[in-house]
Amino acid sequence: MLVLAVLRQGLDCDFDRLVHIANHDGLVRQMPGHGHCGPGCGLQTVIDSVSLPGPELLGRTGGLAVESGHRVAGKKPGEPLRGRVDSFCVETDARYPTDVGLLRDAMRCTIRHAARRSRELGIPGWRQHEPVTGKVVKKAFSRVRTSKLAKRSPERVAGCLAVCEQYLDRVRDTLGEAGSRDLSCSQRREAERVRHFLAHAERQARQVRRRLLEGEPVPHGEKTFSIFEPHARWAARGKAGRWRSGCRCAWSRTSTGSSCTMR
Repeated sequence: MLVLAVLRQGLDCDFDRLVHIANHDGLVRQMPGHGHCGPGCGLQTVIDSVSLPGPELLGRTGGLAVESGHRVAGKKPGEPLRGRVDSFCVETDARYPTDVGLLRDAMRCTIRHAARRSRELGIPGWRQHEPVTGKVVKKAFSRVRTSKLAKRSPERVAGCLAVCEQYLDRVRDTLGEAGSRDLSCSQRREAERVRHFLAHAERQARQVRRRLLEGEPVPHGEKTFSIFEPHARWAARGKAGRWRSGCRCAWSRTSTGSSCTMR
């Protein structure tokens, strides 16, 4: 149980891959003592085994592993542990992260997923979502598609935010209607996805209002560089933890405009 639970958590894999590892990986099979010629595990057996260990058992097992490691390292009780680590950059496929562009992506995904959920649950109000995203919302963002247009015409920014808030209110109403119904596990998971993109859209709308309408700079720690890869961070030269204006980006020119690869 513990071997399979740790593998699933560490690899973040589905049960099909976990069954394959449990049946065909020699080292994994040696851990519980099955060997190469022992019996295999079925899919339901793996699912049941992984579901049995609770947080209490995993916590106690982790404590035993830590104590064993202290004994191997020769540490006395209460003696601090010291280690050396290094950091490195990994490329992520992200466009140049403007707050207006991130808001456009968040609105597009929020409306699309909300429309799908409403169609599945029979909630009215999203029958014309494709013309909405294709014309109304797209037109609102095209009026502020560049920083020059946004800075010269604050009324266009205010109009774009008004359009966004109008459809975000409709998404909130849809989520409220869905929350009052008895949903399956998959439907609840899809509703969480809508809330995920809704949170991104709300945050980006606030940042656009603060920066372009109120003239308030947004601190670097509050910025998100990709709603699809939220772990992406702007890589700065120098020591870890120090942010500078000279950041490394891999630029590329595409048919739709400039883009960069975050590191």
